Order: sequence, then C-alpha cells, then structure tokens
Amino acid sequence: MPLCGFSVALPRAFRHALPMGLLTASAALAQAPPAAWPPQASSNFQQASSECLRKDAESQAAAQPLKPDRASPDLSCAITPVELSGLVKRPDTVMADDRPAADFAAFHIDGAMNLTAAELRTKPYLRSKAVVLIGSGKAERERYIDCARLKANGFKHTKVLRGGMIAWLSSGQAILGACPT
Repeated sequence: MPLCGFSVALPRAFRHALPMGLLTASAALAQAPPAAWPPQASSNFQQASSECLRKDAESQAAAQPLKPDRASPDLSCAITPVELSGLVKRPDTVMADDRPAADFAAFHIDGAMNLTAAELRTKPYLRSKAVVLIGSGKAERERYIDCARLKANGFKHTKVLRGGMIAWLSSGQAILGACPT
C-alpha cells in the first residue's frame, strides 16, 4: 500500500484497523533524514568521569578528609541525685531532660526543660550555664557521649545525672507530676 512514496507492509487485517493519520505520520518519520546525535547544543559538555564532584569541593575534600563522629563517653560528667538537688535551686543551672515528651509531661524535675543535646548545641547563650543532662536511666552511655560533645562545643560546665530519673526517684527527690508506680 504506497503512501507518499513509502510502502508499508502490513498484514491486511491491520491495514483497515489503523487510522490513516498514523500511517501517514509513520511514513513521514521514516523518510526524514536521521538527526545528528548528540545534538549540537550538547557538544561543549565534558564527559563525566567515574566520580561526580564539584570543582570547588574537590580541593576541600583533599584538604580535609571526612572523619566519622566518634566521641567517646566522658564519665567525669557523672553527678549524683544528691549533688544535683543542690544545683536545682541555682539560677545558672539548666536541666535538659531528653526523655520522650509524653514521659516528660507525666513527671519531671521542677525547672527541667524537655531538650535534647542536639537542641542545646543550637543555643550558644547557654554555654556559660551549668547544664545537666537527664535521661530515663537506661542507655546512659549516650548521655555521656553527649556530655563530651557539648564540652567540645564550649559547654564547659556540663554534667549527667547518673542513673537518670530512676535514680532521682529512688533517692526520694521531689518531682512535678504523678509519681510512676
């Protein structure tokens, strides 16, 4: 079936099923000369290497290799509940309780704030204060690592409540909220 000088060899069953416009368009595409590849606009691109780095990042990466944050726990940060009870009333003491918000809302030390160590690092005005990190009493190693990081960031007077809220409650210290059973 010749169309505009182009012969399409289709089985008879398909010739009647295809619209005439589709056959005409396919014939026009088949007659068009092949376009040059790659297009002229992309001729000034440089071929990619095996690494994709920005030019300015290459010099920085060579100068300062990335080091993983491997802070070790600072066990000298430990403070007992009795020692903390003397600090609670001082105006320059910031108690950062990093337990989940629901646990903090249920009970906490009077004057404590529900803050994580990462949130503390964003508050440079607290660097001159005595900061006490308070946790649940479980997985305390993270509190001591946070203490070391905070000290490295200028929080020189940082402590960790040894035993967390479990130790605070066990020593009979006062809390705000309902005492857990």
